[in-house]
Amino acid sequence: MKSVVPKPIKDDVRKQHKELYSVSKGATQVKILDIPSMKFIVASGIANVDFNSGVRGIRECNMIFVCNNRIRSYTVREQYKNFIMSPFELEWGNQIDNGRQVKISMWVPQYVTHTELKAAMTDRLGSDNYPLSLEESKPGMCAQTLHTGHYNEVGRTIERIKHYIEDQGFRGDYHQYKEIHMSHVSIGWPEKTNLIIRVPISEKS
Repeated sequence: MKSVVPKPIKDDVRKQHKELYSVSKGATQVKILDIPSMKFIVASGIANVDFNSGVRGIRECNMIFVCNNRIRSYTVREQYKNFIMSPFELEWGNQIDNGRQVKISMWVPQYVTHTELKAAMTDRLGSDNYPLSLEESKPGMCAQTLHTGHYNEVGRTIERIKHYIEDQGFRGDYHQYKEIHMSHVSIGWPEKTNLIIRVPISEKS
């Protein structure tokens, strides 16, 4: 009689932290939330803000995507664990001559290791000499809301968050806000954005 092999349990950050990654109707309201420490695959690069091929049009996003998929195959085979592909999280930096600086992150479970990331880079990119790393984020407070519609209108959403933060007596760090791309990776900009905008906050001194 053949033994029944159970399927690996899939970790999903959107289920583990439902309020942080919600796209429900209520998510369009600005909320103050506590963000726990989490692990991410991280890369930094230069992107043209006006691209229309979706987040995977950014070279570093594509590298993270393919390596993440390969790591998932490792964890299923070697650890008997699996996890759902999480959304891309972008932090924009300064504008320079050929585009704008951007830091890209993608959540992974705590059991993902640096060894697995390096192996995935070698398997999918041909070398482990790429600027991808695993980082632990710091816990903190944020104000966030769901932005839907045209990407050019994100600024209005940030202004709405700003007014809410000030009314609640907090200070926002608008240089480190995150765009969390909840739409499928194949959906391009600019008219079909479905973004969580997350602004780190602190109490006013």
